[in-house]
Amino acid sequence: MKTYTFTTPLQIATGLSTSLTIKSVQVTAMTYSQTPSLAQLGTGVLDITLTDPDTGWQETISYRDASVLTFWQSAVTPVQGDTFEDLAAGALFDKLVADNKLPAGAVS
Repeated sequence: MKTYTFTTPLQIATGLSTSLTIKSVQVTAMTYSQTPSLAQLGTGVLDITLTDPDTGWQETISYRDASVLTFWQSAVTPVQGDTFEDLAAGALFDKLVADNKLPAGAVS
C-alpha cells in the first residue's frame, strides 16, 4: 500500500487539550460516482479517506466538481509490480497535493 509521508509531521487537535502527531497517511477508502444527473452537468463525486497507519486517525476529503471527471479521464501509467490500489493511491495523492489538500511530502 502506498504511503504519503509528510515533510513536516502535522499536529492534529483531537480535543481541547490533546493532539496527535501525524507523520504519514494512506488511502484506505475511495468512492466515485458519475450518475446520469451529474454527468449531464460535467461533474462527479469523489470521496477519499486518508488514514494514519500509526494512530488510526482518519480524514475524508470530498470533491463534487468537474475535476473529478478530469481526474478519472487522465491516463495512469502502470509501474512494474504496482497493484491497482497502488496506482489509484498514487494518482489520488498527486491530485490532493495539486489541489493544496495535503502539505509537502513524498509517496513511497
